[in-house]
Amino acid sequence: MSIPAEHKGRYIYHFTHLDNLENIVENGLLSTNLKNELGIKHKNIANFDIQCRRANMSVTCGPGGFVHDYVPFYFCARVPMLLSVLNSKNVDQQFIIYLAVSISVVTRDNVVFTSASANTAIPPSFFNDPSDLSNLNWELIDSNKWGHFESDDLHAKMAEVIIHSKVEISDVEYVVVWNESIRDEVQRIFKDIDGAPSIEFDGCRNKYHYFNKFLSDRRASLVTGPFFLKKAFDRTVTNIIEKRKSPIKSPQFQNLSDAIVQIEKDFSILPELEDIVDLETVNPMHWQSVGEHSKRVAIKITKQTEYNSLPKYRKKILKLAAYLHDIGKGVSQKDSKGKQKVDTDHPVGAMPMLKRILSEEFQQLSEEKIRQIVRLVCYHDLIGDICGKDRDRDQIIDVIDDIKDFDMLSVISKADVASLIRNNKRILVFQEIDPAQWLAKITNQLPELRQWVEDKLEEAK
Repeated sequence: MSIPAEHKGRYIYHFTHLDNLENIVENGLLSTNLKNELGIKHKNIANFDIQCRRANMSVTCGPGGFVHDYVPFYFCARVPMLLSVLNSKNVDQQFIIYLAVSISVVTRDNVVFTSASANTAIPPSFFNDPSDLSNLNWELIDSNKWGHFESDDLHAKMAEVIIHSKVEISDVEYVVVWNESIRDEVQRIFKDIDGAPSIEFDGCRNKYHYFNKFLSDRRASLVTGPFFLKKAFDRTVTNIIEKRKSPIKSPQFQNLSDAIVQIEKDFSILPELEDIVDLETVNPMHWQSVGEHSKRVAIKITKQTEYNSLPKYRKKILKLAAYLHDIGKGVSQKDSKGKQKVDTDHPVGAMPMLKRILSEEFQQLSEEKIRQIVRLVCYHDLIGDICGKDRDRDQIIDVIDDIKDFDMLSVISKADVASLIRNNKRILVFQEIDPAQWLAKITNQLPELRQWVEDKLEEAK
């Protein structure tokens, strides 16, 4: 059995977190089941439900067994599955590396390949004869397109090569990394390895592996993960405090109370608010313009149970943050009709705007209030994502100072989701999740989550 001529010279790719590389160098790439059997720790970035399906999916040829008895690789360079992982906001794309292995391994007896991703309710076809590579949809696999796939096409693009039990590090011909600094770390890990793979951080070999922001003049991850989000938060707070040490010329507002009064009188008083006042969005969950949604969130925060227990100044901070929480959508990419495209990274987009507003437009603003406002805008989706989208709850502990900070995040998250509910009924369009069910889920999980946060804060003392 040999590789058909039209497919020779290709590579297959396994992506993983940089934190796993030292174990990989020491032990080789191991299947999930073998790692568990040997007790090898592994930073898992995969979706739990998908992993459950893979654990129970039978492989119908080759060595047999289950998908988790194999090390997975993809034929395509830019894997849509990675985008799903990034959108969970549990991992930073900058720390993702790709291990490239020659397609020639398909001729080995312990290797199987599939017609589609091995994570669906209905299993794909399994093959172990290289001539069956013709059964794959190579037009999709080789396409640089990564959005707007029909479900079947999405899975066909992610056809896999699965290698039983173990892949030796000597099989890896090169490693694709995000940038030069990650390359240096990978080189450090490989420094004592004879015949170590080459490392690619620039050029054609890493051109299509990552998801970058559109219209960016430099490489920027489409989604900001927890490490770089925290850096953006801290940097924004520090920059605002530093800039406010200089005299403030012609501020719009005297203080928080004055800002709220003036915004409620004229929502377009700030250019950042004017940009979203009538901004429509393609997001099916948002039935109002971004500006109207923001006003609705400011009303909804007062309806939340946690709001009533907060000091008066924190209530003012919450109201201002509600008006500002979506200003990042003003700089999001627009479609041909001028509608804002779905942008899960809009909290990061708001950081430069907050820096300008809080540095230039307030006569009086304490450092504590600055930090709280920036936190609420940067992390306004955190609690909702933890309860509804499996975002890592440890991120809370990294950004709050006390339990009242948690309560404020809870208020704005619940208000944000509550504002998506139209007349208390489900919006009759396709959407990722019913907002009423989402809000109920958040409300039900909050007591346990709050207690967990209190315990963590107590442990940290």
